Amino acid sequence: MEAIAVREGLALASDLMLQQFRVASDNVNVIRSIQGDGRGLYGHIVHEIKARASSFELVDFVHEGRAANGDAHRLARSEKNM
Repeated sequence: MEAIAVREGLALASDLMLQQFRVASDNVNVIRSIQGDGRGLYGHIVHEIKARASSFELVDFVHEGRAANGDAHRLARSEKNM
């Protein structure tokens, strides 16, 4: 799901006509996959991410721990309880 979220983040950046931005994820495996060869269970999504990222001036993919993403984590937990 995190790889799909990254892909959707790139779609949003395109809609907003951004050219330079950072995509942060708390899933280190997804970030490593994007920065590496993109093989694995979700390799096809990583290839889409890489293809879409090449249309921007600069995209920085970074790993941030869950603690740095507190608002999103709380939102996800509250949606789960609905």
